[in-house]
Amino acid sequence: MDGGSPYGPFVNKNHFAGWMLMALPVALGLLIGSIARAARDVRRSWRDRLIWLSSADASHLVLYAGSAMVMALALVLTMSRSGVAAFAVSIAITGAFVARRRRIGSGATMALTYLAFLIIVVVAWAGADVIASRFSETEWSELNARRGAWTDALDIRARFPLAGTGLNTYGTATVVYQQHDRSRRYTEAHNDYLQLAAEGGWLLMVPAFLSAVVFVLAVRRRLADETSVTAYWLRVGAITGIAAIGLQETVEFSLQMPGNAVLFAALCGIALHKAPPRRRTL
Repeated sequence: MDGGSPYGPFVNKNHFAGWMLMALPVALGLLIGSIARAARDVRRSWRDRLIWLSSADASHLVLYAGSAMVMALALVLTMSRSGVAAFAVSIAITGAFVARRRRIGSGATMALTYLAFLIIVVVAWAGADVIASRFSETEWSELNARRGAWTDALDIRARFPLAGTGLNTYGTATVVYQQHDRSRRYTEAHNDYLQLAAEGGWLLMVPAFLSAVVFVLAVRRRLADETSVTAYWLRVGAITGIAAIGLQETVEFSLQMPGNAVLFAALCGIALHKAPPRRRTL
């Protein structure tokens, strides 16, 4: 679709939000990993905690916390509805991992408190009424002008069920097959899953689905085998970032942007990274 709403280095604010949806969970993972190490290594006496506050680790933790706050605020200030919704989901996923990870002990309370504080500060800064009005402006009956694009994508897929129209040819196919909202031409389906189905047909959909299943199983196994606290939470951040961008892709095409695609590949590498073997005790 023609037109854009520039935000930062991206032509479309939704694509910037997509980049932040992947980067922010990794920053939160690094922060929570630091909190977990502090909860494990620092004694519970007030004297030891006060001494720790003057350490380099404490300074790093403050830096991570401030960076995550700025990133979350930048994401919400885009006023991208898909970005804000996926951000809320990513915070919920991160909180669920923290709640289940009992080994970080008192660090879990600190991490959950920070996540709640993050949401409060970001919403208060951006304005709860502004965010609410942004969502109230949505034409839910037409899925904010996306229903027609999705219907066209499904129609193109039905016309070429086996092999599709060919990768990166959706914009060309809509010259002939677009039926909805002819006042402007949709060069993307605003749903990358539907667009891949239209461009690749069953020859692409089946391998893609099987690859996704294998990826999920491999990541789950690697997460269970992780031995490092920091690496564990970075892996959780990568997984959360992948889930967040995967949710946004149902209404956007952020991963068609090269910068977002590179970051997505990096997250996949972090999630699949093989942990070193556990040390054997004699």
